[in-house]
Amino acid sequence: MCFLIKSDIGQKEWKRYLDGHSGRHDFQIDLALSLMNYGIGLQWDGESAERPNFMRQDPFVPCDCGKCFFCLKGITNGIAHPSEKKAKVTVEYKCGARVTTNKCTNVRVSLGLESGQYCRMCYRKQLTTKLLANERKKRCRTSQMGCPICKEPICKECWKEGYDKHA
Repeated sequence: MCFLIKSDIGQKEWKRYLDGHSGRHDFQIDLALSLMNYGIGLQWDGESAERPNFMRQDPFVPCDCGKCFFCLKGITNGIAHPSEKKAKVTVEYKCGARVTTNKCTNVRVSLGLESGQYCRMCYRKQLTTKLLANERKKRCRTSQMGCPICKEPICKECWKEGYDKHA
């Protein structure tokens, strides 16, 4: 493909596959989509009520990619948005009181992690440094506690400073 593009043979939009970083990836994704679209087109015309058994029989999931068989045929449109509802969690305080809430708390509670994980706030503080991600994680303190709604481990020192995700 790259040889053909460099020799000015083929379609002009193929030039995007020459990119050394993502060209091969983009080519493979486009090839896979084309093969799937072709395969689905062989089995189903996109209009008949009876769908092949390998295809979803429930109503179609909204999609707006413009590349898949269903978008190209105008069967699906729109975007499936994630639920805005936050899960309710039960927070148990040191005094034994329990509160069920779906909002972030001002009390640092156990997240039920088996081992301590790096503090996400320490990690965010180091983003201005030119360290690799693994080095940043090594320099962070570990914690099994944090906000139950955000599900981010936050060390005791960072929690005292004020958790940066809470307004």
